[in-house]
This record gives sequence, C-alpha cells and structure tokens, in this order.
Amino acid sequence: MKFKISVACMIFVTLLCLAGAWTARAAGPAPKTDPYSLEAGRMVDLLQSGHGARRARAAEALGYMRYYPAETALITALTDDSADVRRSAALSLGWCGGRDALSPLVQRLEDDDWNVRQSAWVALNSLTGMQHPFDALAEPDLRTSQANTWRT
Repeated sequence: MKFKISVACMIFVTLLCLAGAWTARAAGPAPKTDPYSLEAGRMVDLLQSGHGARRARAAEALGYMRYYPAETALITALTDDSADVRRSAALSLGWCGGRDALSPLVQRLEDDDWNVRQSAWVALNSLTGMQHPFDALAEPDLRTSQANTWRT
C-alpha cells in the first residue's frame, strides 16, 4: 500500500511540474535579471537618450560586450547627430553586427566626418572578412568610387 501511495504522489508531482512548465511557456520568456543583460539593457536605453558623449560611450560599451541584440539600436545610432555616436556605433557593429548592418555601414562610407567613414570601413572589413581599399581622407569622387566597390 505504501508503494502505491508513493507512485501516486510521484505521478501527481510530475503532472504539477508539467503544468507549471506549460503555463510558464505560455506566459512568455522570463525577464532577464542577470547582470550582463541588465547592464546591456541600460546601455541600449542610454544609446537612445541623453547627452552625445553618453550615447557614444553606450554604443562603445555595447560593442565591447558583444551584445548582438543591440544591432538594431546601433544601426539607428549610425544616423545620430553626433559624429562620436556614429563612429562608436559603426565600430561596435563591427564587433556585434550582422548582415543587416552591412548596407547602413556602406552608407556611412559617405559620412561628412572622416572618423565615421574610417570606422565604417573597419567594421565592414571585420564583418565581411574582405578588404576593399578605402581612403577616408580622399577626395569625394575617389571615396564614392571606393564606396561603390563595397556596394557591389
């Protein structure tokens, strides 16, 4: 009789566990509370607001952290008013960007600031493994010609 009660208890506990797993899955993923995710989330928030220097540091930190979920936010930062933010975003995309970052980085090869152009070229080299010549300080016609090589 003891054995039957133990088996019944085990079946009941197993069913409870399965029901709990099912309801947890239906509720969606649990919020990330580990220190890495919390800090990365804070950096993404800083990237979208605040002073230009803070946004630039947040973009840089996301790259150092290799926080791949920040790719979209970093692509958006490529069009920031601050050249420092655009430069940091470009370099960070070289560390944690993907295929979606390629076209925006190629567009940054035509940026007004030479640091941003150079950073975009470095990021493209890193992401693609290719090294097409690009001189960020060259005359606009030559830069456009070199950027077209990347576009093709």
